[in-house]
Amino acid sequence: MATNIKEEFALVMITEAREIGFENIWQIVLAIIIVGLSIVMPIFYSHQRKKTIKQETESIETVKIREYANKINDKTLNKYKLKINGEI
Repeated sequence: MATNIKEEFALVMITEAREIGFENIWQIVLAIIIVGLSIVMPIFYSHQRKKTIKQETESIETVKIREYANKINDKTLNKYKLKINGEI
């Protein structure tokens, strides 16, 4: 009985495929690919854009921190140079 159901199902699928036509299957597959890409690509690009913005923000902050640290180092270095030379 189970094999009859399987055979009947296979026969129904084959007849439906003939009704659709094998020449139209590539159009169905192409439509599925286009719809899938139209959903996935915007998500991917928005994620990439957020990632680059975050990296740019981090690099700007890093440069500002480095400049501030160099400024403090220069002040400290000049202060100790003056102490060593006896100018203070």
